[in-house]
Amino acid sequence: MTQAPSYFNFVHGWNINATGLLSGLPHVLRMIFSYIYSIFSDWLLRTQRMSHKNVRKLANFVTTGGGALFTLGLSFSGCQPILAIIFMMAGTAINGAVSAGTLAVFVDLSPNFASVLLGFCGLVTTGAGFISPLIVGILTNHRQTIEQWRLVFMIAAANLGISAIAYQFWGTADVQPWNECKEREGESPDELTGLRSKKREESDETDKVDV
Repeated sequence: MTQAPSYFNFVHGWNINATGLLSGLPHVLRMIFSYIYSIFSDWLLRTQRMSHKNVRKLANFVTTGGGALFTLGLSFSGCQPILAIIFMMAGTAINGAVSAGTLAVFVDLSPNFASVLLGFCGLVTTGAGFISPLIVGILTNHRQTIEQWRLVFMIAAANLGISAIAYQFWGTADVQPWNECKEREGESPDELTGLRSKKREESDETDKVDV
């Protein structure tokens, strides 16, 4: 979907102002949908209508599965710009469900290392952001046609579809065993508690001296 403005520019002949509006408006819709879907997910959890894992799987399927369908629709919109706009905006908007899916599941998997997991995820998605324009450039270089752009969007739809199916089979929201740090060998919990207490006392004495 990030390449959609270029599609409207080269295929439908829209100017930079129109494509700029198309670049921003879908993300406003995405923010609104994210807020609404998060409330819906919280309701599912609060009323126990779905398990934690299934709530995350549903959110992920809305994001990736729905995105795949709308991207596929965009690829076959042909010379109908209004239809293409609808598919593009819908595909970007439902990505807001990621707030209750992929982004939230990091805390489920490891409350202690959620930030590290998010960092790794950001590394992968940033890499995809570099690769995507490269692939589009290879496929559409001197061939800015509907057929070539259809191929671009079909590849994107396939990528989203595979992600949706994979997460339904292997996705989880259970806390992982490596979330808890193991105590160092030779140090009992009582010893660690004593060391922490001693450190706090030293800190308090330092504060009194400073005063």
